[in-house]
Amino acid sequence: MSTPIRLVKNNGDTIDLVCTTLTMNVQRGVSPITLPFLGGTRLGFDLNLPNSVISMEGYITDDDKFSSSGAVAAHAIIDFGNNGPDHNFSDAGNLLKVIQGTTSNDATTANNAITLANVNHGSINFTMQPTNFTDATADVTDADATVTVDSTESISVGMTVTGTHIPSNTTVASITNATTFELSQSASGGSYTNGTLTFSGFYGFQGFTNQNHWVGVYNHTTSTVRTAAEIAADFAALVNLRTANFGMTATVIDSPTTGSTNTAVKLIQNSAGTSGNTNYPSFGKYNSVTAKPYHILFKGGKIASTNSGRSAGDRVAELYATLNNSNNGGLSTIPGTLLTGIGKGMTGDLSGFAPNAADAKYGDYIIGLQIPFTSKINNNSSLFYMPTGAFKDIFDKTADNALPAGTEFDPYDGEYTGIKGAVADATFVQLGGEPIYSFTINFLPIDWII
Repeated sequence: MSTPIRLVKNNGDTIDLVCTTLTMNVQRGVSPITLPFLGGTRLGFDLNLPNSVISMEGYITDDDKFSSSGAVAAHAIIDFGNNGPDHNFSDAGNLLKVIQGTTSNDATTANNAITLANVNHGSINFTMQPTNFTDATADVTDADATVTVDSTESISVGMTVTGTHIPSNTTVASITNATTFELSQSASGGSYTNGTLTFSGFYGFQGFTNQNHWVGVYNHTTSTVRTAAEIAADFAALVNLRTANFGMTATVIDSPTTGSTNTAVKLIQNSAGTSGNTNYPSFGKYNSVTAKPYHILFKGGKIASTNSGRSAGDRVAELYATLNNSNNGGLSTIPGTLLTGIGKGMTGDLSGFAPNAADAKYGDYIIGLQIPFTSKINNNSSLFYMPTGAFKDIFDKTADNALPAGTEFDPYDGEYTGIKGAVADATFVQLGGEPIYSFTINFLPIDWII
């Protein structure tokens, strides 16, 4: 099997293990009680309190070939489509909460921003926004993209512009000053003074007056709450419109927690490397945890590496050091509503920490295990899984759910991306003074680590 067994760290890094023996033990905790006077009849209580230990034995040797890997960009996820009791962003009540007091037709009073990057104007605000508004003060010149109006206060980069002599699919390209902006296409067919232009759209950047990025979550014209899919699409479009400012690009994806179509956004840093592992997205202005969408902080960024491999001693020394002093930062695999500690990749608050401080301190904690197996049902190499919870049924436990080996481990809602837990103990033995070590590692499946 080409994909090895892997330990997974809190920062997304993995440790490959060449195992010769894998033992998966489950103890149900059922103790029979023999009843008197009933001829050896036994009574047992099964409270569904299993304990499990996964034991791995194998060898660690010197790497025998050169290894080279390119730098990897960090990524984050914001899930607007989680419809559970918490992090319910697609609930109308929560949407109205995040725009409390927002009555303007632009971003001047937008609030409850999501901060994506530690740069000027690195946040996206949510606001009420009409389907369109008009401005009857536009001065348009034929074959010119520059337009002058009395005020650009309500105009945002990215808005669609329609009107006489304005080509189709024209948008606001930039805002020059308080009275001038640039179109994405030049006017064609004539000039006029104090003409009427119509501006429409549900996202934009008020590039001169207010310096706000915003996404409309409530259609003030029709009094309609916008859907999670609409919000995700506009959120991603705004990030891509301002990719140089945010330092990242965005892609709309299905919800990783509910599977709902196109309701989440995956953010990928423009620059690869560990500096992309930050404590963003941040939700500092939200007054309620239930108003926040489910999210995963930026993680997975790696620097390029080119080396001749590591010795067995190198690998054992690092793993031994890690296991001797690992700190998970507090509740690192508990869902966001219960988080009170600090750890990279969590949905908790990392305010006050330098961007990479949490990764440097807590990133090496081992939080998961990925064990591949050959599946005839899925016709691939799949991953062992451990779905837990009071509402799981028989269909949640079939091998059809197993994800392909190589799937990225998700410590939050990815029950089929691996097994959450921690290393209980490990033993390393050097064999005959040679650069070969045997190991025995016992891993305990655990959903919540404190």
